[in-house]
Amino acid sequence: MMKVCVLDMQPISPAVGGGRLRLLGMFHALGMETTYVGTYDWPGEPPRDQWLTSTLREVTVPLSPEHFTAADELRQRADGKPVIDSAFHQMAHLSPAYLARAVETARQAEIVVFEHPWVYPAVADALDLSRQLLVYDSQNMEGLLRINMLDDGAVGTEVACEVIRIERDLCRAAHLVLACSHEDRILFHDLYGVRYRSLKLCPNGVFTNALKPATSAERAQAKQKLNFAHANAAVFIGSGYQFNMEAAQFIIDELAPELPSVLFVIGGGVGDALQERYHTRKQSNVRITGMLSDEDKHLYFKACDVALNPMFGGSGTNIKMFDYMAAGLPVVSTRKAGLGSMMMPLAPTAVETTGRPAAM
Repeated sequence: MMKVCVLDMQPISPAVGGGRLRLLGMFHALGMETTYVGTYDWPGEPPRDQWLTSTLREVTVPLSPEHFTAADELRQRADGKPVIDSAFHQMAHLSPAYLARAVETARQAEIVVFEHPWVYPAVADALDLSRQLLVYDSQNMEGLLRINMLDDGAVGTEVACEVIRIERDLCRAAHLVLACSHEDRILFHDLYGVRYRSLKLCPNGVFTNALKPATSAERAQAKQKLNFAHANAAVFIGSGYQFNMEAAQFIIDELAPELPSVLFVIGGGVGDALQERYHTRKQSNVRITGMLSDEDKHLYFKACDVALNPMFGGSGTNIKMFDYMAAGLPVVSTRKAGLGSMMMPLAPTAVETTGRPAAM
């Protein structure tokens, strides 16, 4: 069987957030022996080696304490903005265990996939493109995204310019570049000179078997279970990503005061990030949940009447849009958040997060 190696610096499971959902969706039923080598961008996690499906193996190797120290020092110089991913190629040598596993797995594969450009410079010399297919599965147009996130005329700009360089190098070396929206596909062509014949559209999707629209009775029951004091509720789900934080802050500062009769639910890692980065006043019609299990997220979807996605920046597509639509929720969105958001259902499959392979 042909072997596929996928490299990135995040875990797949639990599949929370757009990036991890894309990873699971892309490779859960590929039909080839696929080994994903990832890590954690936070300290304190143990190494893992587990089968998510009968063909998808997830290996996660923690970064070293020295790596986190160097990343934190650079973050402070970049005015507190997270740069552990953007500057990964400059610090990969500080995590030799991760680097050795990534190089070993890449050398054994016929197809090598990079989910972000971060790991590519660290393993490029180990690749043999005469016998290997090199794929860049882009989750965003990272160069443009990092300019928007980091550009400060100082350290942040230097980091962002490095991202442009390594992403351009990966795009030009890759046999195939996958874009999750048509808009990103155009950007890769216009800004990096990638030929359209090497650029393929591979939209994001959602596991539609996991969600279904709530009946009126189910919605009323969910509202009661969650102790909703308001007749109407709107939900926004997001990770602790900068543009999700901006959207959540917009809900808190602009929407909630204007609509006191509506309960605004802000779920996911963005809630934790809000507590760390922003002073959010207590509002009776705002509920910030923090991280949610799939079961709790689905319960909130049942209880809410509408979904929100007021994104004003970013790249790629918003996978939360697909969750909202699969749950049957009307969506109020900015135009930016709606780009590329066409429903692409993923085939049902048994997916385990621990233990041996699931039966297909």
